[in-house]
Amino acid sequence: MNPSPDPELELLRSGLESYLPAMNAIVAFRERIVRQCRTVMDRYLADYAAALSVELKTSDVYDWDGPPLSGWNGKWASLGVQLKRVGPSSAYLVLAVGWLPDDPGEYSTGVSFWASSGAPTRAAKDLFQPPPANWWDDPKSFGLSTWHTPDAAPQLEEHLTAVLEQWIELWRKVGGLKALSGK
Repeated sequence: MNPSPDPELELLRSGLESYLPAMNAIVAFRERIVRQCRTVMDRYLADYAAALSVELKTSDVYDWDGPPLSGWNGKWASLGVQLKRVGPSSAYLVLAVGWLPDDPGEYSTGVSFWASSGAPTRAAKDLFQPPPANWWDDPKSFGLSTWHTPDAAPQLEEHLTAVLEQWIELWRKVGGLKALSGK
């Protein structure tokens, strides 16, 4: 009878063998997701700016990758694009694909608003009434997300488009970012 292999040694062997091809695959995957998010954001940037009542340029769109590797905890991951320090609350607005461990094998397409202060999130709970079925919020952020199975991968761009269009319409109805401050 062979002794059971040491898991640490097996991890080391497997990693040494597969690290480079695995990283190449991950980098290519990440670039593809970000590119699709950027394509959708670029297509709707003028409509988004009008709905938020702010000026936005293509140069305002940055790649989004969270959490950073230095803060990796294995509890969530997200890839996409973001608009940094937008409007009076210096909000970060993200269009992304995300994953959570509670939903293995599924991914979400979503949009979100994050501010260092929780005040905009509290205001949003009152402002966006009734909230859409795909609404979520936490102390410093809120947004919309829709879950999909990997079989829906061919429709990824369509799913990103649908959630961004829904988000833009919500902001249009309330009069833009200024509505969060009540001004």
